[in-house]
Order: sequence, then structure tokens, then C-alpha cells
Amino acid sequence: RLVTARGHAMQAQPAGAMLAVRATESDLDLPACLDLAAINAPQACVVSGSTDAILDYEAACATRGLGTKRLRTSHAFHSRLMDGALADFRRAFDPVTLHPPRRRVVSNVTGTDLTAAEATSPDYWVRHLRSPVRFAEGVSKLKTHHFLLEVGPAHTLTHLARQAGATAVASLPRPNDPNPDESASLLRALGELWTLGAPIDWTAVFPDGT
Repeated sequence: RLVTARGHAMQAQPAGAMLAVRATESDLDLPACLDLAAINAPQACVVSGSTDAILDYEAACATRGLGTKRLRTSHAFHSRLMDGALADFRRAFDPVTLHPPRRRVVSNVTGTDLTAAEATSPDYWVRHLRSPVRFAEGVSKLKTHHFLLEVGPAHTLTHLARQAGATAVASLPRPNDPNPDESASLLRALGELWTLGAPIDWTAVFPDGT
């Protein structure tokens, strides 16, 4: 229910654009009309705002020699252009009871462990919609103690996590993979994790012993 409400609220906002920039947060030199949307790796940020502002900033980055790439998105997520969605999304929590997580969660809002108070606060999840995604900080929090497994299509998060120095494995083929065999991809990921030293419950993988 909340995911659906979040999506509806965001899609109802004005159109915008997002730009990936090969730079650190401190090197972005953002104009006042744009917002930092994500820090995905030490030198991989995303900027968000109106299409015209993004076009101007893209040209400025080219002048400075900073690599950029427009993201395939219809809106300027995690920017001020999402402010109109916040009240609607907040109201969606009225009939919902939130509970603390049973497993450890690292927050993309803070870059550190999600607290029980945050997890059970609708205001935290409203911030989650609007604040920059601090993915790189979260990876840094985990990378010394865990192997990271990307659960979902493509290898985007695996690639970004590796840029942040983490050991990461993708589980499914890329969308444009010429041989999109999902079963083989999952087994390959399992093998990679095993060779890295991850504990594998082989009886769960092969219950008949073959």
C-alpha cells in the first residue's frame, strides 16, 4: 500500500530530469536551482532538477571536463520537485502500523544503521522520498563485514558497490544479456559467493542431493 502511494504521489509531480556526474560530492559545485539526489560511489553522484537546469549544468560539467550521463527518468526524484508529494505520502501512513525491523537494515537516508525510532516514524519515510540517497556511505558501513548480493535484474548496484570497495555479486542477468538464463545466473552467483567464503546451505539448494 505504501509503495503504491509513494509511486502515485511522485508521478503526480512536475516532470524533471536527473544527471549522473563523475565527481565527488564536494566537486559538484551545484547551482542553487539543483539538488543532490544520490551519492552512489566515491566519484559517482546524481543531480536532480528541472530539465532546463539539468541541460545547463550538463554543459557546465562538459566545460569542466566532468563526465556525465542523463538518466532514463521522467521526473526529478529526490529533489525539490518532489516536495508536492510529501503531504500525500505522509497521509498514506495514517491507517498503517509500522514495526521495528527484525534484521539489520542500513539506511540510504543516513548511511548508517536504521534505528527502531526511524523505522517506525512516518516522517523518516517522507524524508526517504526527498533526501539524497547515500548508497556509498551504506556500502562503506557494510563492506568490511559482509559480501553484498544484488537481488534484482541488472548489475547496477553491484557495479557501484565495487566502486566503493565492496565485494559484490549480481544474481540475475542484465536486461540486454544475449543469454538471459536466470537459473544459470543464480547458480553462477551462488558459486561466486562460495568461492569468496560465504556459507552456503547446500541441502536447501539441492534438496534431493544432486
